[in-house]
Amino acid sequence: FKWSLAQVCFDFVLIMPRWRKATPAAAPATVQCQPGLAPTVSDNAVAVVWFKWSDLRTADHEPLHAAHACGLPLVYLHVYDPVWTQGKSPIGGFPRTGPARLKFWRESVEDLRSTLGTLRVVEKATAEAFAELAREVEIAAVYAYDDFCDEEIQMTAAAKKAAGSAPFHLFWHGLTLNSKQDLPPIASLPELYKPYKNAVGRSHIRDPLPRPVGLKLGSARIEPMTRHDAGEVTRPDGLPGRERWQGGESVALRFLDDYIAASGPALYVGSSDSMHPGERNAVNATTRLSPWLAFGCVSPRTVQAEVSKFEQKRGKTRASYWIYHELIFRDFFRLMCLKWGNRVFQLRG
Repeated sequence: FKWSLAQVCFDFVLIMPRWRKATPAAAPATVQCQPGLAPTVSDNAVAVVWFKWSDLRTADHEPLHAAHACGLPLVYLHVYDPVWTQGKSPIGGFPRTGPARLKFWRESVEDLRSTLGTLRVVEKATAEAFAELAREVEIAAVYAYDDFCDEEIQMTAAAKKAAGSAPFHLFWHGLTLNSKQDLPPIASLPELYKPYKNAVGRSHIRDPLPRPVGLKLGSARIEPMTRHDAGEVTRPDGLPGRERWQGGESVALRFLDDYIAASGPALYVGSSDSMHPGERNAVNATTRLSPWLAFGCVSPRTVQAEVSKFEQKRGKTRASYWIYHELIFRDFFRLMCLKWGNRVFQLRG
């Protein structure tokens, strides 16, 4: 249980230096999307794909897929909101983003820009970013992932207000391993992990979506990286050292390919199995995909799909099953945030 809270903290608690103000964008770059169900709008109308900090990828991205079928020019948008980059936590006053996380975040955004070919990046409050865009063009629709925590939900609500009458199409598929739409109502989900795991089952996992036609994976000037480079641990005092990761979807997918090729799923030991003895312990034998999962550079469905392919070739083992177990554990806490609301963050539970 302690590990689980630490994992939640890893996803949400951040430290960060001061940011430069972004140069105001002239006119938003657009991409013509596929013919589809576009409403009757003016020639100045666009659809916006809002990439949040937690879904910085193009594969298995349902909002991006839906936007590419809308029949309107697209504006790809990412916002560095000061709430995350300069703010502090309401309880404890902890800075939210530190230098290492900031570096990973910016690499991930640059990698996304490389793949998309264009990306409007704004460093200001999210509502202000949408208001600014609405003054430049007619926003016909916004496509984005849904949220499960209160601050993010409020931020999306403010963006909706700033965007005027534009409908916000919010999605869930790919955000978690088991999509919310495929599960029983949130209110009826078991509040203990084991009953929850037994209730959801593998049968609810959908296949990951490919990239929309026309998008090719970029490199974003990030150096090629091996699994050893990403997971190197130095132990001058016999303690775990600082991991080195680089942000970006292209890096995450290369790392995942290397992990599978090196038979990583057969050697996996979950972080919550912290008492596992020997070299294959919780420090040395995890996937080390957590940073990319946190920023959405790779989806949990993509990870599980690759593990399932590995199991089909090599057979299922306790080690490979444990990866699924940890991804379900991750889903459990996210969905419990929807069920419990802010009570999940209360000091006394």
